[in-house]
Amino acid sequence: MPRLARLHHRRQCADVLVPFEPTSAIVRGLYDHLQRRYGSRLVDRSESKPFQVLADLVSLLGIADRESYLRRTVTTIGHTIYAPFTPGEASPPYDLWTQIVVAAHEHEHIVQAEESGGDLAFILRYLVSPSDRAVFEARAFFSTFELEYWRYGEVRTSVDTITKIISGSYGLGANDVLAARAALVVGLDVARVGGLSPATREVIKYLAGAV
Repeated sequence: MPRLARLHHRRQCADVLVPFEPTSAIVRGLYDHLQRRYGSRLVDRSESKPFQVLADLVSLLGIADRESYLRRTVTTIGHTIYAPFTPGEASPPYDLWTQIVVAAHEHEHIVQAEESGGDLAFILRYLVSPSDRAVFEARAFFSTFELEYWRYGEVRTSVDTITKIISGSYGLGANDVLAARAALVVGLDVARVGGLSPATREVIKYLAGAV
């Protein structure tokens, strides 16, 4: 079995249990690696005028409350990630593990953009179509299941928990939330048999080398 696969399944057998605890150096290295791999860049949203404009647009479209969006949200536009934290510096609610999960989630959006035909096509679909937005977010949240399974040997975050986040954060109607929940159920099942989204696979590949 390849080393990555062994490490992904290592928690299923007590005799190969290898504890993983994130460190500042690992998190910084992970973000540097992903930026090289995907051509992404991390920007301090507090200093970004485009992010302020986006917050106005998101509020206008009814996707999210402007002040909440500015204060807590991590957002990816094209290949630029606007974050409220510095990788490797824990700051509530973004502890080091959460920063790793965020890295996978946001880079999965970059993968989605590439699959959608480019940044502009993805952005338009995300902003204009609630049904597309629901599926995009559900798929990006697969990373939570996948990384928890890799680290703990079990998924600790429930479908209901993530559905609640999606329902309250992305301006979706009831049918779109149901579609997102259905996708999450599939994602959970896939994670429990070792399936990985593209960005999560890249994250675990890097973390495996740091264990």
